[in-house]
Amino acid sequence: MGYKYRMLKIHGRDFISFDDLIDIDSFLGLRDQFYAFFAENSDRCRSFWNSAGVPLGNDWPYLQDTPVAYTLWHNILASGDAAEIARIKSFTDREKLIRYLQLKWGAFSPYKLLHFSESSNSDVAIPGELKTWVYSLPFAKIELVSFFFTDHYCPLKYHRDFNYFPVEHGDRPEIPDSQHDFIWLRWDKRKSFCLFDIADDGTVNEMIPVEGYSAAFNHYNWHGSTDILDRATLSMKVEGAFTDEFKKIAYGL
Repeated sequence: MGYKYRMLKIHGRDFISFDDLIDIDSFLGLRDQFYAFFAENSDRCRSFWNSAGVPLGNDWPYLQDTPVAYTLWHNILASGDAAEIARIKSFTDREKLIRYLQLKWGAFSPYKLLHFSESSNSDVAIPGELKTWVYSLPFAKIELVSFFFTDHYCPLKYHRDFNYFPVEHGDRPEIPDSQHDFIWLRWDKRKSFCLFDIADDGTVNEMIPVEGYSAAFNHYNWHGSTDILDRATLSMKVEGAFTDEFKKIAYGL
C-alpha cells in the first residue's frame, strides 16, 4: 500500500449502521420536534473548546492554518506577546473570547454543543415524545444526550475523542484501550460525516463516508468532514451502555 494503515476499526468494521436495528423511521418523523427543542434551548449551547485530539506540537498544515480555539489560546499564552496575552485574559466569558479569537486570529470553531445528563442541563425536561424515543434505544443505561449544531458553510474538519486538554492534563496521544457505547444520528444525509486514515505527516490516505442515519464507529479514530454545506445541520449522539443482548446483535459478540 505504500503507507501504514491507521484506520481504527470497531469490532472489525469501519462503522456499524443501526438503521435496521432501531426505530429510525420514528426518529426521522420527529425531526421538526427535535429541531424545535434544540432551538428552544440553544441559549444553553457552548462552542467547541478542546484540542480536537490533536497532540501538542502537531504541524499538519490543515490543522495549523486555522487551529481550534483551545489550541490557539494556548499558543498565544506561550507566545510572549504581553499585549495580546493581556487582551485575551481580559475576557471573562469564553463564548466572547472564542468570537475574538475567530475574528482576530481565524480560530476554528466547528459547532455548538448542547449536552443533557444528570450533571449538565438536568433542569431541562426533554419533551415526552422525544424522551420516549430516546429511551426506546437499546441502552441498559443512558449517560449523555448531545446535540451538535453546525452553521452553514462550516466544515467539521476532523478530530478524535480523546486527549482533549493536553496542556491542563498532560499530552496523552496514546490510543485509549476501552471504547464507549454510543449511537450517532443525523436527520439529513447531506450532512457529510467521514472516517479518516491519516499518515504521520497529515496526508489523508483514505476517507470513508459513514452511511445511513445512525451509526457507531471507533471514536478514537479521526472523524468529521472536510465538506461544506449551504445550510445549517444538526446531529445527535446518545451515549451509555448497551444492553448485553444488543451488544451481541450490533457487535457480533
